[in-house]
Amino acid sequence: MKSEEPSLVSRTRYYFHNMIVKGTQARIVAFTIVTLATCVILGIILSLVPGTEGSLLTSIWNTILCALDGGTIAGMEANTGQKAILFTVTLVGIILTSVLVGIITTGIDEWLDDISHEGSKVLESQEHLLVLGYSSLTPEILYSLAQSNEKGNHTVPIVVLEGEHEIVEVSKVIQARLAGLKKSKTIFRQGYPYSEADLDLCSIEHAHSILVTAQSDEEALKTVLVCSGLLQKLERPTPIFVICENRDEFGLVQEESEVPIYLINPVRMLAHVVDVMQREHPSTPTVLAGESIEVPDEATHLIITANHDVEREESDNLVLRTLLGLHSLREKRRAEGNPLTITCMLYFDRNVDPIKRAGADETILVGRLLTERVGRLVKHA
Repeated sequence: MKSEEPSLVSRTRYYFHNMIVKGTQARIVAFTIVTLATCVILGIILSLVPGTEGSLLTSIWNTILCALDGGTIAGMEANTGQKAILFTVTLVGIILTSVLVGIITTGIDEWLDDISHEGSKVLESQEHLLVLGYSSLTPEILYSLAQSNEKGNHTVPIVVLEGEHEIVEVSKVIQARLAGLKKSKTIFRQGYPYSEADLDLCSIEHAHSILVTAQSDEEALKTVLVCSGLLQKLERPTPIFVICENRDEFGLVQEESEVPIYLINPVRMLAHVVDVMQREHPSTPTVLAGESIEVPDEATHLIITANHDVEREESDNLVLRTLLGLHSLREKRRAEGNPLTITCMLYFDRNVDPIKRAGADETILVGRLLTERVGRLVKHA
């Protein structure tokens, strides 16, 4: 059966669609062609209207002027037929030029976005810390480093963000956290911490130390493997500090790598702090945030620890709810003359005031302990 030939409209629509899907430049060209073609067609029609003076090119030029500037028609002397055509050209021009402006604006935004994602080669040649990955504790770590810079150090953190973290949004969070610290300078790059190309873009060869703060141990392990391999090729013994939940997964890499790898585990750090506090106050019971509470009558101190089995934000909320559940017991003990001193382990300092208002006698920030530990290790790297 003989196929039906596509119509001119179908062909035009087909070629126009193929052009606009090629990107911003092709769309600008497409709408420019449509605008000029419309002006030419209406210019020809205008030249045929009785009373029109000048050549065909003059008529086309007048339609182009009306299309580009809606006020042009007001200064032209023309009869009713000419004004009708020029008015039509002006309306079409307003629509098409508005579309063109929108395309150009969107194209510029996409271009700037591409630049922010691709970045450029970092030119810091000394004293820069490479922070690979982003987690909820990264702002606290950068805050600790910025405080160290205020005291005379000059470490510049370079943070490599993965695809789901936008540079603009993260930089707002970081800058808000570092507000008031004049010597805080942080450089951001979009990429993958386990990509050699992105690591090269961040001048890994000039980093005096590397801090891995991935959202999971799996991502952290991939990052450590790539970093250690790349540093071995560069023959640079740059120390790598890894914040991880499970130290066992990194044991083999730590043993076989020629690059020094230091593991920082929040759970072990918290357990050490609790152990020290229990030595100061023997028989001090410890309650995991969110679990049932049993306080012996002879206990004078109680520790509510952060819960590492949930998100850090949720852990602080569990600490608060656990503390509120002890309100009646605390009131009873106070009335009996046997007060109970409660210490709460938190991740974020913004939750300290609510916890204190809820009745905590002391708060210990796990995030601050962690950042101080990181800061000391990086400082002496």
